[in-house]
Amino acid sequence: MLNKIYPEHRKLFVIFFVVAILFLGVTIFFDFLPQNLDSFVSSFASNVITFMSICFGFYFTSMSILFSSKYITHLNEVDEKKPDQRKIHTFRAYFQIVIYLASIAIIMAFVLLTLTGRNPVFVKIIFSLLCCLLALNLSFAFLILKVFLNALIVQARPK
Repeated sequence: MLNKIYPEHRKLFVIFFVVAILFLGVTIFFDFLPQNLDSFVSSFASNVITFMSICFGFYFTSMSILFSSKYITHLNEVDEKKPDQRKIHTFRAYFQIVIYLASIAIIMAFVLLTLTGRNPVFVKIIFSLLCCLLALNLSFAFLILKVFLNALIVQARPK
């Protein structure tokens, strides 16, 4: 799946996981999180579950709208950046990535909810990874949104 996306976007995974490790170091060594860690983490995890559920709705609705539009013919062209595939295959890979990231983020948020009040170091590790997944998902959602803005222009053209 990652081999179907553009190389410059693959670097996002590396960047965000490095940021997660740095964030983890800051939270553990400098006690960056609030004193009442359990209530902060549980409300954050609940908000992530709600937000990712809304994102799921956006992803599936946008796919159905896009694939019933005339822009789909433009996505069936050969991708200039990846000549061995069509643009629709690249776009599908981006959708797969955001759906997998959202699913993993929801699962990690549930794990975080069950761990509150237990091992604070493990809670901070899961919290850091969850923040990383959230930022990564938003980055790829932004890339998908750019495609929808192009589709808006194509749809607005007179017939």
